[in-house]
Amino acid sequence: MSSKVEIPREIALAFGRSHVTGRDMSDGVMAYMGTKLSWSLSQGGVITSEALGQIIVRPNFRTDAFITGGGEVLSIFELHVRGEWPFSMPLAAITPPLDIDMRAVQRDAIVARLDDKAVAKAAADFYLKRGHVNFAYAGAFVADSELPNNKSEELRDRIRCEAFANLIAKSKHKCFDFAPPSDGNREKVEKDLTAWLKSLPKPCAVFAYSDKVGAIIATVCKTLGIKVPDQICILGVDNDDSVCNSIHPSLSSIHPDHFGGGKLVAEQIDLRLSGRKTGPVEIRYGVKGIAERSSTLDLRGGGRLVASAMEIVTREACTGVTVSEIAARLGCSSRLLELRFHEILGHGIKDEMLRFRLENVRHLLATTNRAIDDITRASGWKNAVPLKILFKKRFGMSMRDWRETQHGSATATLS
Repeated sequence: MSSKVEIPREIALAFGRSHVTGRDMSDGVMAYMGTKLSWSLSQGGVITSEALGQIIVRPNFRTDAFITGGGEVLSIFELHVRGEWPFSMPLAAITPPLDIDMRAVQRDAIVARLDDKAVAKAAADFYLKRGHVNFAYAGAFVADSELPNNKSEELRDRIRCEAFANLIAKSKHKCFDFAPPSDGNREKVEKDLTAWLKSLPKPCAVFAYSDKVGAIIATVCKTLGIKVPDQICILGVDNDDSVCNSIHPSLSSIHPDHFGGGKLVAEQIDLRLSGRKTGPVEIRYGVKGIAERSSTLDLRGGGRLVASAMEIVTREACTGVTVSEIAARLGCSSRLLELRFHEILGHGIKDEMLRFRLENVRHLLATTNRAIDDITRASGWKNAVPLKILFKKRFGMSMRDWRETQHGSATATLS
């Protein structure tokens, strides 16, 4: 009996690639597409303009399915409102803004949402297992022209705050929350945040709405002379290396499973295209894990050694610095350093350095047109051959193919 022949399908993707969230979503979709030999990316019909914050669809563009995520969904919604969204093919959205009802765009839309209660639970579990007794939540706010927050952020913020506070209350502890002023005035935000941080009982475990919020808190703490993590621990959300590793001490962060969300919507698209499933679908995905950096480390015992090593890794991993060089600068052996990393973080310093360098490779592939040999050197490798082998083993495709999925085939990027 001959096997069933799959119908060739073209899939259009539209994700912002300057942020780790969009890259993870796209990677998840591509991981599922790798199992479907009959699927391919639609070519050049969709332009994602991150500079303009919108999606542009070329005239007469046709595709079998459209998958998008994050802020790009808002652009599609606006196109629909203006009567400029011409497609009736399956539409899937990964974590669209909470104030957008995707059924208004397409009645049988597929939606995968990040479970914000699961994010709050990850933070509460992490801190409670560490034995903390003082807890705080810092709500959604960002800097300068980005204030005030949009409605979706406010809704997501409220869910995380209430879920975290309830879990802390169940453990017989109190949570002190920071609610930024509603008018979004920057000077007032900084003044209120300063007073709030001073008032917190110390030591205190702070759960921040996002990595950006966590970074601002760390900066204010430094100005006030509040020691991180000795007096205040800070845990963000998004695991954005460009933010987490840009401050001192580096920021620990919850890593949402946007990769898993991408795979889930691709699977649902498959079911829809094959006729095995119809009607609207809404699914939720949770947390991949917590990337611990210096802002939450217990500095007792070997914690201070690990924190010092982490700061060197953050600054110099992509320069080609070795474990033995780091150990020598810290006055210990490489073996002791590796042992302390395993004890405190659950993985070795070599693993941490490799993770950091590979994320730098992904970032440069997604956001620049630099040659692969140049990216290799900029990420700490002298030769591209071992990096290419490692990259394909880790991500399931070559560096060149991965770059094309980010800004070469399904979408074109306007700068």
